[in-house]
Amino acid sequence: MRDNRHPSEKCSVSTVTSVDDRGREWPHLHTNQGSLIADGGKSVSDRPLEGLVREYDRYILYHLLEHESTEFDELVDVIAAIETGDTAAGSPDAVRTRIAVELYHVRLPKLDDLGLIEYDHDSGIIRYGNPPPYVEKVLHLTQDFDDA
Repeated sequence: MRDNRHPSEKCSVSTVTSVDDRGREWPHLHTNQGSLIADGGKSVSDRPLEGLVREYDRYILYHLLEHESTEFDELVDVIAAIETGDTAAGSPDAVRTRIAVELYHVRLPKLDDLGLIEYDHDSGIIRYGNPPPYVEKVLHLTQDFDDA
């Protein structure tokens, strides 16, 4: 019998927060696909989670979860607005340039390599990729931490 649930619904996730020696809280995520640690678990099956470690990467993925695709310049504006706490139009050019360089040379290629996004360099269009089912659930959990 075929399972017609959305891929993110095929995975159950629970979280337990632990405190490291510096007093930082880290969510330990347990799924029916294995146990994952958001602070650096490095098994092969955890590789897509590398795309959730850095804030910029998560902001990109949060934006794509809401919009499915975006243009490069729009994504720069979104991240600049988040970083400066201001509208993108109010972000200094130096901030926008720094973000654009990091996105273009580091963040987007890495997320594309991990299968979390599809990035067309020629058109500048970025789309939500085809990550493992647990990634979207983990994103929703991390978004709660980032919004706090």
